[in-house]
Amino acid sequence: MRIRELEKLFQDDKTVDLVLEDLVKDMEIVDKWLDYSLADFNDNTSEITKALNELSIAYGNLRIVLGVAETEYRNRDVRYWNELKIKAEAEGQKFTDSKAKQEASLHVAEYRRIRNIVQAYKESADKRIVTLQSILKDINKDYGNPNK
Repeated sequence: MRIRELEKLFQDDKTVDLVLEDLVKDMEIVDKWLDYSLADFNDNTSEITKALNELSIAYGNLRIVLGVAETEYRNRDVRYWNELKIKAEAEGQKFTDSKAKQEASLHVAEYRRIRNIVQAYKESADKRIVTLQSILKDINKDYGNPNK
């Protein structure tokens, strides 16, 4: 199952970058259709449908990975903050929340970077899908197919 494979990649700092390698095909699909200007579609419903199909598949894959990335990022951030708090208390040191948040943020920087990249591609795919759906709807209205 894909989720288990993704979770394994996120479990180790050394393999987290492999997540992006796993998404190269999906990111290339998004890039490909973002490179098209809206004029390039030129009321070509078959090209728009092809773009929608490819973008929808890429969006689904990106959404799944984003869910895992977000969960892992947040869990690691909170876990590290808690470790710092426990360590400070065990050593009798004063715990400073803002300092711990800053250290935790640095500790999870690579996870945040991965999450942000995946999120950006997912949102880009989503915006292009919505735009193309609107164009397709307008084309269908223009050709006297108001039900489409």
